Amino acid sequence: MAALQLVILNGMNTIGRVIPNALVPHLGVYNVMIFCMTSLGILILFMPLVTTIPATVMFAILYGFFSGAYVSADAGLLSPVITALAKKDQEIGTRIGLCFAFT
Repeated sequence: MAALQLVILNGMNTIGRVIPNALVPHLGVYNVMIFCMTSLGILILFMPLVTTIPATVMFAILYGFFSGAYVSADAGLLSPVITALAKKDQEIGTRIGLCFAFT
């Protein structure tokens, strides 16, 4: 069963890397990031309650999707956020480097 959970998690991770990035032009970078990170935090808090096999499958689906959104956030979502926060063009490289160092 563990191998199946890993396959489900990785499959949804791939989908989670694509769909949030496609929604950014319509919903905005901040809105997509806040939704995905909040959903991931809520899933982590409810992880001890997952005890049955169907609940584990659902957890793998949701966690895989939202963790994929977080992984793609480094390149796809986080770069526009950092660029928007930079006051000068010279700050962008420093901010992205610091962000990648601490994530």
